[in-house]
Amino acid sequence: MSLLTVLQQIPDKRRKQGRMYQLEYILLFSIVAILCGSKGYSDISTFISTKFKVLKSVFKVSWKKPPSKSLIHWIVSNVDEKSLEAGFRSFSLNLIKDKGETKPSLVLSVDGKSLRGSYDNFEDKSAMNLLSMFDTNSEIILAHMDIPNKESEMVAVCELMEEFRLNGVCYTLDALHTQKKQLAQLEKIRTIV
Repeated sequence: MSLLTVLQQIPDKRRKQGRMYQLEYILLFSIVAILCGSKGYSDISTFISTKFKVLKSVFKVSWKKPPSKSLIHWIVSNVDEKSLEAGFRSFSLNLIKDKGETKPSLVLSVDGKSLRGSYDNFEDKSAMNLLSMFDTNSEIILAHMDIPNKESEMVAVCELMEEFRLNGVCYTLDALHTQKKQLAQLEKIRTIV
């Protein structure tokens, strides 16, 4: 399964008449631009404009001109994020599977982090917390999810482990998960898997 195949499965909310630029290619080119160092929509737009002839030739898109920065922003910001995350999870899970079986000696690191700069003192909003599951062998993130606070991290870890249901995997977790209550939850999941 290719990344483009995954992106083609993301639902496009736009009207049929307003689809001059295919969603999957906007997303794919945005991902490539970010991998090449783009930090925002201006950079993504510049990347697509600069590499337009090559992208058009390689991916056989029929665009007459590159999309504008505002159009890229509008398209990307209106993507269904749950569908996009589900697509990325299935794609990354497929990468760590070897002929349908989990690769041997798979080590997954699961950790939650507070995002720097996400606290808003003026609006009295607490910092955003993100939980990530990282495959240390392939060096890819298999999944990430927002968590309301550090206390809910254990519940989210259990949800991810239940969702992926991988056999023969070594999980690394931080000290937060060594409490008896949390270990009992993990033991339940381990017996299910």
